[in-house]
Amino acid sequence: MKKPFPRVRHNRDAAVERRGELVRYLWIVALLVGVTFCVLDSTARLRAVWEATDVRIFGSPRLQEDRSSLSGYVANQHRLVVPSVGVDGYHWIMQTERMVAGTEDWRVRHVDYDHPPDGRGVEWGGFLHWEVAAMAWLATHLTTIELPAQSRVGRARDFMFGPYRPTGLPINLAIERVAPWTNTVTLVLVIAASVPLIAWRFGSMPASLMALGFVAVHPLYESFSVGYLDHHGLAATWVLFTILFLIAGGGGWLRSNHADLSRLTPAEGRLWHWLPPRRQAQRWFVASAMAGGTGLWESASSQAPVLVALGLGITIGTVALAPRPTVDSPWRFDPTLWRTWGLVGAATSLAFYLLEYFPSHFGWNLQVNHPLYALAWLGGGDLMCRICEWRLRGGVAPHEVSRQRTALLMVADLLMLAALPVTVAFTARTTFVTVDPFLWQLCRDYIVENQPLLARLAGMDPARLLGQMSAVLLLPVLLLFAVVLLFRRSSAGGVPQLPTPWKGLLGVVLSPSLVLLALAIHQSRWLATSCAVWLALLVVMALLYSSVGVHGRGVRMASAAFVGLLLVPFPASAIAQWRQTGLKAPLTQADLTQIITRDASYRLRQRLGSEPGVILSGPSTTTWMTYFGGFKGLGTLYSDNLDGLKAVAEIYSAPSPETALELCKRHGVTHIAIFSWDAFAQEYPKLWHGLSRSEDAPPDAFIARLLQTGSLPNWLRPIPYAIPSDMELATQYVRLFEVVPDQSQEEAIVRLAEYFLATDKPEAASRQLQPLLTRTPSYLPALVSQARAQYARGEIEEFAQTVAHIRANPASAGRMHLDDAVALAMVMALANDPAYAREQLRAALRHADEQSIRRLLPGSIINLLGLMRRLDLATEYALVHRWAFSLLPPEAEVLVDHG
Repeated sequence: MKKPFPRVRHNRDAAVERRGELVRYLWIVALLVGVTFCVLDSTARLRAVWEATDVRIFGSPRLQEDRSSLSGYVANQHRLVVPSVGVDGYHWIMQTERMVAGTEDWRVRHVDYDHPPDGRGVEWGGFLHWEVAAMAWLATHLTTIELPAQSRVGRARDFMFGPYRPTGLPINLAIERVAPWTNTVTLVLVIAASVPLIAWRFGSMPASLMALGFVAVHPLYESFSVGYLDHHGLAATWVLFTILFLIAGGGGWLRSNHADLSRLTPAEGRLWHWLPPRRQAQRWFVASAMAGGTGLWESASSQAPVLVALGLGITIGTVALAPRPTVDSPWRFDPTLWRTWGLVGAATSLAFYLLEYFPSHFGWNLQVNHPLYALAWLGGGDLMCRICEWRLRGGVAPHEVSRQRTALLMVADLLMLAALPVTVAFTARTTFVTVDPFLWQLCRDYIVENQPLLARLAGMDPARLLGQMSAVLLLPVLLLFAVVLLFRRSSAGGVPQLPTPWKGLLGVVLSPSLVLLALAIHQSRWLATSCAVWLALLVVMALLYSSVGVHGRGVRMASAAFVGLLLVPFPASAIAQWRQTGLKAPLTQADLTQIITRDASYRLRQRLGSEPGVILSGPSTTTWMTYFGGFKGLGTLYSDNLDGLKAVAEIYSAPSPETALELCKRHGVTHIAIFSWDAFAQEYPKLWHGLSRSEDAPPDAFIARLLQTGSLPNWLRPIPYAIPSDMELATQYVRLFEVVPDQSQEEAIVRLAEYFLATDKPEAASRQLQPLLTRTPSYLPALVSQARAQYARGEIEEFAQTVAHIRANPASAGRMHLDDAVALAMVMALANDPAYAREQLRAALRHADEQSIRRLLPGSIINLLGLMRRLDLATEYALVHRWAFSLLPPEAEVLVDHG
């Protein structure tokens, strides 16, 4: 009888073959899963962005379109509200608008909305400006296509471009609409283009981990997420490709054509087949150098440490590992590839420098890409090549002439390498401004992303912390395992000892991984770039796993658990949130603070009309008000604006109101806006006086004293603003002030009384007015405010006495400010004297213009319109009536319509 063993073996072989085919195409499934998760998560985030943008506070002024403006809205205002982590995107939007409008060059090197009147320089790379502009141009064409409103395509298009006017978008409005998801589209394109390439060179499993890692490793994914418009994600991606392409090129290790394959172990045979021939390796090295040069253009501060770490790691690793070549060696090391790498990288860096700055913007800012980086890379590549050649010769020196020539060339390489750090060391104050003591302390003590990693993690909410911790804890564990593999000298636990080329490849990625880990622990802003490097390490470890032959069941289970713990937590928490909220995220407190800041900006903008206005505020709220209100800001938090930051700190720290006024005049400040969530009342004086965060601020600092005592100098006029009670910001406050240098003491007292009346504090208004009325009992504006306070408090007899005093006063409303005249007419109307009220109001309206109407408080505008209708003045002064009515929010129009 025939035994069934051959059939069983045949079936088993077929099953193994099928599993192999499934694993071979696993990267396609991973790619689809990663992109699907990205689309769903982006849908939830974009819905949250549009809902936050669509929030309107009761009584907020209407925002009207103006196609001739930079933003598409009147006075360059904006609507878009993005998550707090992505507020740098506001600057990218404003700069792109200026580029598209032609007010700035196609390479944005200057902006006028910071540090007036001269503005400030811009050193950001141009790629993101161009990408947003291209997306906006595409949006203007997509929104002109006729689509049924209820079709899926139509709804999807309208959802992408926001809740208002999704059709026929002009390009200036389209910039703000495409900005939230431009980076996310970039991520999808990066995944779609790179994962098949990685699958072709590294295999299915490494490509699968890369496809999932882009969206599951939260710090890296967040830098591409919806609402985050910045260059950090792109910079991290170029770092990733710089390393991976080097690995794809064998890291300098090539297969030998003279190898006897029959003498190789299975693992060595797989390694030999994977190592590239020289021509293929050279192409990968060129690709790596081009990625690195592009990364220097995108962010030199992110790319430079990686290049330095690569150079040191490869050189040290080659000296320690590279054997002398033998005839029968299955692989060899080619040092000349590193010379090619340095040459192409230097040329790429220099080309992008010329693209960005040629011919009229050359400078010596070494915080961004500069020819000194190209020079250092060129010298470093040649030096690595020569050191590796010396090691491959076994340390034996060539003949004397060649030795002298080599020594001179190595000295030249060292000089090229040293040019950059020596220049920074001797000219840091001008070429590397972040070392300025003021800016250094500001970034170190008060900027969240510059805090140590553990301190930043301690302040996160649990959901976000879970996604961060999976990367922060597990990827360094992978780093530790790679170090163990690198130095192990025997096979144990199912993992064989690594051949020398594998150790060399591990050394290529381990060096930048260790450097970025140290930087991320020191400052959390390096976390996204660190995750990009660790993702490269994950790809290399997966390649090792599938190539060297892992037999231990425990090792396989541990590997599967590691991958699950790394890739599952963030997507799982996101999916759980979607199920609770229906693919949308609730408004956060950070969203609410931006919405309040936007509303306050709109109200100040309504008072100013088309006048520019210069805002003095905290570093974050200055950016927000510049964006939302179309103001010029003095102290946005960027190294390019160091002079503006110092000017703000000096005003905040002024020892007297007189000094503060002189400084405000010098810098053209028109408004001071203090928000409790970004007050910086204590921080700026400490920075200005060089005090540490733990030390007490000077007691005479102007803004801190202003907030503590509530005592206003004559040149400040308070503007009432109350946070709505339903905004869940009960412990927060907003203080708005208008700088009025020529305001008299009497006017200042009356304006403060008006502020108390507008905030329903008539008792405080009476107390404020009493000393003034004691000194000058016939001062008409004070009498009018006193009468209003008495009426509000129900003091009818006192109100009548004050009205009698007003009638006895010969002053006319025609010689009063319009707000005082409206208040006078309102008091006389309350006193049942419409003839007197009409006479005074007519005298005031003869001299009224649009700007004087704008400067009325919202309550005064409602009173003015109501009086004009009751006193039959609306037709006679129709233009004034139209101006005033246009300033009302819809809900206030109802109040006027119903008398």
